[in-house]
Amino acid sequence: MRNLYIGILVLFSSFFLSCENLLVKELDLEDFDFERQMVISGVIDNEKEEFIFYVSENTAITESFSGPEESAIPDATVSLFKDDELIGSPEYFVDGSVYFLSLNGIELVEGEYSVEVTAPTLPEVKAKTSIPSEVPLTQIEYIEDAGIHPETLERADAVKITFDDPEGANFYGLNIIANELGTVMDTFVIGTDTTFFEYTPFINIGSNDPDVFLSRNGFLLPDDFFEGREKSVTLFLDSFGFDISENKESIVVSWENLSEEKYLFTRSLELYQSSGDFGPFSEAVSVYTNVENGLGYFAGSHLSYYDLP
Repeated sequence: MRNLYIGILVLFSSFFLSCENLLVKELDLEDFDFERQMVISGVIDNEKEEFIFYVSENTAITESFSGPEESAIPDATVSLFKDDELIGSPEYFVDGSVYFLSLNGIELVEGEYSVEVTAPTLPEVKAKTSIPSEVPLTQIEYIEDAGIHPETLERADAVKITFDDPEGANFYGLNIIANELGTVMDTFVIGTDTTFFEYTPFINIGSNDPDVFLSRNGFLLPDDFFEGREKSVTLFLDSFGFDISENKESIVVSWENLSEEKYLFTRSLELYQSSGDFGPFSEAVSVYTNVENGLGYFAGSHLSYYDLP
């Protein structure tokens, strides 16, 4: 009987090894033409006091990638414009491998912005974007015991926001964030030796609204199905023991009017990262770029923050 068990084990082992050989196949890559290109990325918005910009060189699939500092281009010339008028030229900082420009005293208002980047051995690249006009929230409502959280399936409070969407294509970003630390007190010995621990409350946010797309930095909201009309969005909040209703002063609504470039890039990046979860059965997703003669993106937005009522 023992020999029979051993025989079955060997049979199954051989079967799984054979399946693995069928699923994994090594291919020899033929020589192919690889075009060296400049890669840029940066976001400009009305809230920033500095402009941080990345300039690097793309890497072939056959090359190893050790980190962004290896591919960074330190000797580029970056020029930032507002309506064709030069705002400034960011300088390269080795610490962080970024180009940095202080915007102290420079007000970034709605309008058209562009960047031009030159480097010694690569073609000049250009990109345009805008800081959109502000579309303010007209109402914010905090609702206690609003229903079932779509993610945690627990009873949860909610925040409902309302705004009037103007005509034309508009894109929004929405999030609920804690702007202050919470405090936990721990007394090791009663009456003495009391220690305070500070933490940032974590809030699980979910929505049942079909117009809302979850992203890694909150929610995306294009106006494809409510253009030119009033729109309300309800976000359910699960704070895992942190009582939001008694600490509303530490919570704010982050509201962002996105340029089309920022929406398209953020959405495509989210789809690209999510496609990896399906392994070999996932569809190829192209990440959006608005860079002329290069790769990457340059985008703008208008940020606003609202306290809870």
